[in-house]
Order: sequence, then C-alpha cells, then structure tokens
Amino acid sequence: MLIALTAKASAGDTFTAVTEEGVVVTFSVTDEENKTCQVGTGTESCVSPDTHGSLTILRYANGYEVTAIAPSAFLDCTHLTAVSLPDGITEIGFQAFSYCKSLEGIDLPDGLRRICAEAFIYSGIQEIRIPAGVTVIEGTPFPHVSVLTVADDNPVFCSPEGSNALIERATSMLVAGCGSTVIPQGVTAIGPFAFNHCMLNTIAIPESVTEIGTDAFYHSYLESIEIPHTVSNIGAHAFDGCGALKSVVLHEGAVSIGASCFRNCKSLLSISLPMSIQSLGRDVFQSCLALEEISIPEGVEEIPTAAFAGCTALCAIRLPESIKRIGEMAFYLCESLDSISLPSGLEEMGRAVFGDKPLSVYRLFCETPPTVDETTFMGNYESKLYVPEGTAGTYKATDIWKNFKDIVEFNTDRINDIGTQVRQESIHDLQGRRLISPPERGVYIQNGKKYVK
Repeated sequence: MLIALTAKASAGDTFTAVTEEGVVVTFSVTDEENKTCQVGTGTESCVSPDTHGSLTILRYANGYEVTAIAPSAFLDCTHLTAVSLPDGITEIGFQAFSYCKSLEGIDLPDGLRRICAEAFIYSGIQEIRIPAGVTVIEGTPFPHVSVLTVADDNPVFCSPEGSNALIERATSMLVAGCGSTVIPQGVTAIGPFAFNHCMLNTIAIPESVTEIGTDAFYHSYLESIEIPHTVSNIGAHAFDGCGALKSVVLHEGAVSIGASCFRNCKSLLSISLPMSIQSLGRDVFQSCLALEEISIPEGVEEIPTAAFAGCTALCAIRLPESIKRIGEMAFYLCESLDSISLPSGLEEMGRAVFGDKPLSVYRLFCETPPTVDETTFMGNYESKLYVPEGTAGTYKATDIWKNFKDIVEFNTDRINDIGTQVRQESIHDLQGRRLISPPERGVYIQNGKKYVK
C-alpha cells in the first residue's frame, strides 16, 4: 500500500508516498476538487534513478486517486524491471518510461485511454497489448517492441494478425509500428511518427498506401526503401535522420516531397526522382553526405532553401528547363560540386546559394540574367561564367553579374564542348553501393530505375 508522508496537498502541489516495496514516489495534484493526482511532476523522474526491481503503483496516494503517469515520470530508471499500474490510470505521458532499459514488461490497465508519444522509447519492453479502452495514440509510443497487438474489442484501433502494427479502423491509417511490423494490404496511409526511431532495416509498403506522413520514419534504422507508385505525397521529415539509409526507389506517381524529408540521411548514395515529381520542400536533401549525383525532373520549378546544403560529396546535378528559382543556401557547403548548368528559364537566385566556396564553372543558358543578391556568390567572381552567344554584353552590364572577370559566350546547341554534368551510367545495388556494371543476376538500380535479371 502507499503510505502518505506529507500533509494534504493543494492543486498543483507535489507530495511523496512510499510504495509497498519501500520506494519513495513523487506525485502531483491534477484536480483538487475531484481529488486526482498523477505519478511524477511532468518534468523529472518520480523516483530515484537508482531504484531497482519491481514497483507497484496502487490506486490511491494521500487521499488522491492516481489517474495518470506524468511525462518523464520514470525517465532513465534503468534498473526498473517491472511496474504495476492501477486500474484508475487513464493516461501515460510523453517519455514516461523512456530509457527504462531493464523494464521487461508492463500490463496496461483496462481504464487506459491515452498513450503519448515515445512513452516507452528505448525501454526493454518487447511486447505490448493495447487494451480496449485506448482511443488516443500519439506518435510512436513503443518503437522498440517486437510484438504489438490490440484487444479485439477496441473500437478505434486494430492489429491484423502478424502485422505488429496499430491501424486506425476508421481511416485504415497505420498510426504506430515497430521493428517487426508487416504493413498489411489495405492500409491507406503511414501516419505521422508511425515508425519514429524504429529498429527496422527495410519494410515493404503495399500499393494500397497513398501517403507517407510527417516524420513517418524519423530516425529509424532503415537501410533501403522502395515507395510504390500509389504514394503521391511524402511528408516533411518523413526519413529525416535515417543515417543508415543508402538507397531509395521512387516510382511514377509521387508528386511532392516534403521539407527535410531526407535530411541527415548521411549514407544515402542514390535516389531516383520520377518525372511525376512537381515540388521539393526546403532542406529536402540537406547533409546527405554520401549523395554524389542527382537529376531533378522536368516540372519542378524551384530548388528550395538549403535543399542540398551540406551535401559534401555532391559532384553532379542536372537541373531541368522548368526551374525558375534557386533558393538561398541551396548548394551551401557542396564542397565537391565544381560546375553547374543553370537552365534557360531561371529567373532568380537567393542568398549564399553556393556558400563561400566558388565553383570553377557556371554555365548559364539564360539569355536574360537572373535576379541575384549581392551575397549569392559571396563575393567570389573568379570563376568562369559561360553565357549564351550574343549575351555577354548584357551580363557585363548587369549588377552583380558584371563582377565576374571571365565571361565567355558559348553555343547552347554544343554544350559538350564545355562538358556535361551527370555520369552516363549510374549503377547501384539495393543497398546503395556503386557497381561497375549490372550484375549477372539479381536486382539493381541504373540511372534511377530498378531492373531485375
């Protein structure tokens, strides 16, 4: 039983009590009138980090009914092995049991209604069963479990046998998964944070899926992914921080890729952008340190802010005629990029597009000089500037552009005279490793398309 150590508390106050195991636990009042409280304060652990073994939280403490586990209530309690929760618990807060690495299991009470994001992230729990009363799941509360099931009579969520996934009945959206998830046919969307921090190397996405939500695979351990033609929108940060991701295959049908979608995918070697792509979000490939080359499809009108900033291995990029604007810092710190061709439709370039490292060659197909800022080239005008025949005088008379010391006209019909930019053959395996030639047998990616022998 819980033994009160302090006097009656007021709303917002904290008090301590001792469990039957002799552990001192901190509680905080949530509703003085209804006499309810929560385990913890919402800002720090409710017990000593040295607490070992099992812990029983009974239903009442100091005259208050215990109805919630506060955010961070057991954060970093690495020696806890088991926690028993009372039936009155209706909510488990953000990161409530995060980093409880020795926690082997927990029985969620039937009265539970809400489980908040990352509630069990990096805990030792391997199996979770969601009771019938849970109607709200935020983010991915349990990315590291192996077995994830739902009570059959839960009216909001279901988990088809063997899927190890939580699916919203009304929308068929997968709202939470884990490292052993198999996405069932019929799922229509992968929800926000669904696989956040999940320990999965790859996963098959069925053609019933039409959307991948914001942060869907954020900081997961994916190594490769193939996105079917049915997916039209990929949300912001969907694969942000997937440091092991080497290969991405997109099919015709994808229309937009959200902001920071592949940011910090430091191992990404190849990605194919289909012709159906119409827009890219800011920071979309920022700090993809291994990405060497990419071709932007016709129809995309803007290279957004910091799209390729920090892509230190990027040495070749092909821009389509449809590009009208290049945002600020788009190629900032692209240390391997030595030259670039700028299409005839380009109208504007933002601040510090290439950072403080000048390229050797800028090849412009624009007869009218694009609008630029005084910081666009960061004062570096020693590079060779190729412009269309008959336009050198215009460039030499235009602010900023006239600062270039070596402006040379060229015949735009004979660009091979001054080089091309994208390698003719780009061949990788599904792990993103570059191949000299196609394999005799198996699956490979050549110039952004998948082939099977």
